[in-house]
Amino acid sequence: MEESIRQNLIMAFNTALRSSTMVGIVDAQRAGLAFGALLERSGDSGVIELGPLYDFLIEQRAPQGAVIEVIVFMKSRESRFGVTMTLPPQLSTFTQEDIDSVAQAFTTRGATSTTRAGQSPQQPGQAAPVRSQPVSQPTPSTSEFGAAAAEPNPARRQRNLLVALAAFAVLGVASLAYNLATAMPPPTPLVLIDPSGLPCLTPVGTSSTVICRMSKALFEAEAPQAIDARGAVTRAAVRAQGYTRVLLYTDEDNKLRKVF
Repeated sequence: MEESIRQNLIMAFNTALRSSTMVGIVDAQRAGLAFGALLERSGDSGVIELGPLYDFLIEQRAPQGAVIEVIVFMKSRESRFGVTMTLPPQLSTFTQEDIDSVAQAFTTRGATSTTRAGQSPQQPGQAAPVRSQPVSQPTPSTSEFGAAAAEPNPARRQRNLLVALAAFAVLGVASLAYNLATAMPPPTPLVLIDPSGLPCLTPVGTSSTVICRMSKALFEAEAPQAIDARGAVTRAAVRAQGYTRVLLYTDEDNKLRKVF
């Protein structure tokens, strides 16, 4: 693996770690070293096994939902870095739709937090970065040649405009056709009325997965064992409808909490 790719992967992992709920729980420096060692073991194969990283983060007592978000986020970026990442056995049944859904929710939450993706959080007392001033553009030439260049022939300008409009129309039709061909089926609203299951707010089914959102206050008020018991009930109910897993988010902060 090229050193530049390795450094970019480590930077992406550290950024994801800072954007997750593992901040203050997992030693970021130690986790970064563990990920770097994992990349070293992968050698030049271009295949990165994410299972050991998952196990390491769980051993550090990180919340399972936060670990899944970071692992899936890294998996979703494999094409950007030109490598292949394999999910741990615990997530082997995740479909591409599941990966896209979790990564999108994680990225959206990070983009609206104080820590932006790809940026380090500003330390207390640290001066804000100095913004570069816009470079002034040179004054257009007022010579006869410059004036002629600034005002092209009207007929030529109209012809160029028509060509540009035609090109945009072709691109628009092609883009629409592609989107229609590759679009995922819309989420299916579900009705889960078992009071002993998870109190999902407008649950929806996407492919093989059910996305359940519950109030953050209710989630934090319930004991972990009670959440697990409710999750088992809901999982059994949705499996009877043909789904394979339940992703539990808290509604206010859009955080993945549990996978059942």
